[in-house]
Amino acid sequence: MRVYACLQQGNVHADRHCCAASSAHVQTEIPSLRPRLTRPRSPNTTPRLTTAAADPALVRNLRLFLLHAAQKPGWSSELEDLLTNKLELQPGSKQHALQVICEAQQAVMTPAQLVELETGLHGMLRLFSTHELLRLLQGHPQLLQCPLASWLEFFNSFGFNTSQIKNLVSQQPRVLIDSDVAKAGAAILQLKQLGFDNDEVRHRVVAFCPQVLAMSEQDINMLIRLWSKFGVGVDERAGM
Repeated sequence: MRVYACLQQGNVHADRHCCAASSAHVQTEIPSLRPRLTRPRSPNTTPRLTTAAADPALVRNLRLFLLHAAQKPGWSSELEDLLTNKLELQPGSKQHALQVICEAQQAVMTPAQLVELETGLHGMLRLFSTHELLRLLQGHPQLLQCPLASWLEFFNSFGFNTSQIKNLVSQQPRVLIDSDVAKAGAAILQLKQLGFDNDEVRHRVVAFCPQVLAMSEQDINMLIRLWSKFGVGVDERAGM
């Protein structure tokens, strides 16, 4: 009996020792399952990611994020190549010419956006020379985020000629930046409901105030009422 008791007591101590060792082992192993970032050894070193049993997709996405964060914001080689090709820039001058434009892009453009932009630039080059378009984009780099192809199709569908489109885009580029095609279409329909025909919309209203394409219905009504009172190119028959 004493021998059995001693053996049983020894097993209890052994079990406690094993449990303690297992607990310590778990405490030391669990933290290693969590991804952790370590500081880079030099300013030019990308932070390293050490993982154990981590989601491969999560690791891949995090690595891509870190690599992108180490680059200049928005500087896209695809965008640079597209502009270099469309604007016919020489290798020695493209860095200076595109710096302002590319650095203004705070988000990397998707493939669909690049296709839209390429189509839009192709249409813009029918209106502007390469030098004129470059100057326009340098002054208003936000135009690269606009659906230029959709805007050009919109103007053509409402009968704007080449000269009118060029004047509007070059003199009032903020209209394309601040508005969108749907809002501009609603503005033209509102003007027609007020009694203006297509020619009057193009030549009397939009030509005089392109900002009308970015206005709401209420603002358009107030503008036309103000014009009619002061006799600025409209008359009382326009629904007022």
